Amino acid sequence: MRPVELAQDTTPTMPVVMHALRWLEAEQGYVPESVVVLQPTSPLRTGDDITAASALAHAVSADSVVSVSLTPSHPHLAKRITGDGRLEDFDDHPQVDRRQDMEPVYSLNGAIYLARRAHLMENQTFYGPKTYAYVMPAERSLDVDTEWELHLCDLVLRELYGGG
Repeated sequence: MRPVELAQDTTPTMPVVMHALRWLEAEQGYVPESVVVLQPTSPLRTGDDITAASALAHAVSADSVVSVSLTPSHPHLAKRITGDGRLEDFDDHPQVDRRQDMEPVYSLNGAIYLARRAHLMENQTFYGPKTYAYVMPAERSLDVDTEWELHLCDLVLRELYGGG
């Protein structure tokens, strides 16, 4: 149902969302209040996660809610390798001696993107001043983009649901 230019491996999500919203209005006369994007690369997300993200959006009158999880590697620990092989800090940041003393940092986990239609139509992004975080645990935040992540997901699902 999408135009071919919006059905490529490299097509970003937002043009597809905008096309779907315009198509729904033009072809079906349907104007949804909100949009939820559930990427298939997040198979461990649950129905309860979706319900909780929606409840959060309503409770705080959010323009959008995006799922996140605690980042396993703090950005202050990120380094770069120079052309001659030396290791240096990736960015300027305050020196912290212990990882445990660092402020918690969260990463987008790709599981849930929820936004009011009006916000999307005006800004064409899920982010803005009234974007809220729905925090998910690591065990449901696996984003499957590589064969290794697919293998990990398979192991988790086998553990949860059995099978061989």
